[in-house]
Amino acid sequence: MLPDLQTLQALFIYDRETGRLFWRWHPNPRTRSIVVGAEAGAKNGAGYLVVKFEGKTLLVHRIIFKILHGVDAPRVDHKNRDRSDNVPSNLRAADATTNNWNREVQARKSLPKGVFENRPGKFRARIMVRGERIDLGTFETIGAAEAAYREASIQHFGEFACA
Repeated sequence: MLPDLQTLQALFIYDRETGRLFWRWHPNPRTRSIVVGAEAGAKNGAGYLVVKFEGKTLLVHRIIFKILHGVDAPRVDHKNRDRSDNVPSNLRAADATTNNWNREVQARKSLPKGVFENRPGKFRARIMVRGERIDLGTFETIGAAEAAYREASIQHFGEFACA
């Protein structure tokens, strides 16, 4: 849970053009790593910018979303999937399901998202929609299976489609 909006506005200055967050003030003057006016946040292992406040690690994009909209969102999605791009046009409220729709394919996979090799030379496309697996068919080429997935993704996920 994030601090209230008034606290966040007292702690941080947000630059809407660059998407960067700066320390306006910090309640603990003995914290030498925090310099008033300095950019707030360091990348964590997952690539998100985080800050420490009152013993808690806070995600910078969630702070920014609350500063912009005045409310917490269940999740905050980066439209372009760049976890450090926090300009207003790149952040949107999401829930766990819609946030997962905008995920990139796992790095270990050699096939596009939603495409699986069915048997040598045949490719199956399928999509998960709210826990239900939908088979999109078997195709002769990876490209055809990928196109079927992309079309279904846009149909089912709309603006959250990772296409």
